[in-house]
Amino acid sequence: MASESPQNKKKQIRVIANGADTSGRALLQGAAEYIHSLTDWRLLTVFQPYDVSSLNLAEDDGLILGSLGTLNAEVMDCVDPRRQIVIGCNALFEQWNLPCLGVDNDIVGRIVAEHFIQNGFERCVFDSFQDSGPDAAQRWAAFKHVLEEAGVEARLAAEDFEAATSSDRPRDMSDLMRLLVEMPKPVGLFMSFDAIAFTAMEQILSAGLDIPEEIAVVSVDNDEIRCEMTMPKLSSVDTQMHRIGYEAAKVLDEVFRGGSLPEQPIVIPPAGLAIRQSSDIIAIEDPTLAVALSFIREHACDPCSVEDVLDHVRCSRRWLEMRCTKLLRRTPHEQIVRIRMERARWLLKTTDLSLGLIAGRCGYSLQQNFRRAFQQHEGCPPSVFRKRHVEMKPAPATPLRGVPTPRRNYGG
Repeated sequence: MASESPQNKKKQIRVIANGADTSGRALLQGAAEYIHSLTDWRLLTVFQPYDVSSLNLAEDDGLILGSLGTLNAEVMDCVDPRRQIVIGCNALFEQWNLPCLGVDNDIVGRIVAEHFIQNGFERCVFDSFQDSGPDAAQRWAAFKHVLEEAGVEARLAAEDFEAATSSDRPRDMSDLMRLLVEMPKPVGLFMSFDAIAFTAMEQILSAGLDIPEEIAVVSVDNDEIRCEMTMPKLSSVDTQMHRIGYEAAKVLDEVFRGGSLPEQPIVIPPAGLAIRQSSDIIAIEDPTLAVALSFIREHACDPCSVEDVLDHVRCSRRWLEMRCTKLLRRTPHEQIVRIRMERARWLLKTTDLSLGLIAGRCGYSLQQNFRRAFQQHEGCPPSVFRKRHVEMKPAPATPLRGVPTPRRNYGG
């Protein structure tokens, strides 16, 4: 077989990212989507480079790099930005003077702060847990600024940002847990990325604290599989890594066509906040009402009734109705239905279970009662809701709030 002539030789483009998490995979997919539209590029992908020296990166014409943690430096030792076009998809690569794309961390911090403010929280904590990179610093700065402007207390898990991000910090999150136990409740907790948020939630629950009634948790990355599997499900900011990968490949293409490298980092706004159970609550300082709502969230689909709630918290129906309506603008029964509908929507979108089985898993013994409740709550029958979702193009399973989600076509 004849080899390609120098004129017809395809450009070899390598995309390296951590395929073990959703963000890394989304970056790879976004870059691949753009690259596959070109006929003169050959795409090589690396999902997790355990042995960087074996990759022969010097042969590549262009590279798109996602964050690889401690391997970032090893990769940079094997490339030559003077001869190759290298694009970094994380602010960490700015230290090597690479052109960089990444999420707008100022907007990320603002979205989370505004979420807690709108839900009535008066005390919030930020924890990046050993992440000393610019992403964490920018998120904390914006988060703190917005909260303090609104008169809300903003605290770090450690004494200062340097201590909070130190590699010498205990890995058991003891300082964070000590702070959360000591602080008056409720508290809004902002973890800088999903991977550490899962660990933090486990420790919070192990300490006997309720999520979200006492500690409401929000994170970043929106790893949908893991966020939907946690109990309770984790609220998280969608950083649009698919779009970042797509735009990085587009920049690479423009440079190959004679354009210049961007002199300033390119920031992409997050898609918004996927609000799930871990923070979907109005801040409540009344301990009896907090216990009642925690019981509803845990047992609504068992099923349970308002009478079951009253037996658990030992209060009058009138008191519970008045307090719940005043703070949530919903009756206890409406709150039970809301939790059931939340599960119903997720089951309809993510499984092929029959409507009868879904009804049972949402606390309804009769399918017709489930259909009636779903119609009243969602404005359409469950079968229509499922059909609409199946016909839609792939999209986040949880509605995003904070920033309008852009169209999949990112423009010319």
